[in-house]
Amino acid sequence: MKYKVIKGVAHDFGHAFVSLTNYVADDYVMDHLARAAAASGEPELRVDLLTGAAEPAALVVPLVRASLDMHAAWLPGKLREHGVRPEQLREATLSVRSDLSRLRSPALPRVMLPLVCQVELTDDRGIVHVGTVRSEWPVEKGEEDRGLS
Repeated sequence: MKYKVIKGVAHDFGHAFVSLTNYVADDYVMDHLARAAAASGEPELRVDLLTGAAEPAALVVPLVRASLDMHAAWLPGKLREHGVRPEQLREATLSVRSDLSRLRSPALPRVMLPLVCQVELTDDRGIVHVGTVRSEWPVEKGEEDRGLS
């Protein structure tokens, strides 16, 4: 097993989730996640990529759920592409944390919502390989009240 590549796989996986390429049913998944976070006040999505379990429920709106299912199904192939056998992972988690404090700025009709996506892949030796992506996503004020499906 090529252990040294696991961190890169984790980073690439996280980047794919929070990027413009995460587009499902003619919409950006991050638009739905950002609106759900703004509407619910829940700043962090947490996902077990091996079981598909995700929380909190307020952030697992239908389009986000569909994307999570696709990404979880994609992970084993991505690992194999890099010479890693998927069965040698003990844990695989993804979290996306948004800084909702930017939404409190009354002067701005549109804000860039800072977010951190972290993917942790634990190998069969118990070593955790972490990929972290820092990004921002545009959110229109008042947008959180619509389109949460």
